[in-house]
Amino acid sequence: MSNSVNDIFIGEYSWVNPNALIGEGTKIGRFCVIEEG
Repeated sequence: MSNSVNDIFIGEYSWVNPNALIGEGTKIGRFCVIEEG
């Protein structure tokens, strides 16, 4: 699932997994940045 971030964040955020593990918090962190800016 190393490419999961790329699959989710192609240009814009597609969705956020509410069940994401702490290890996958990276995509949530990016989501926050994109959503905020």
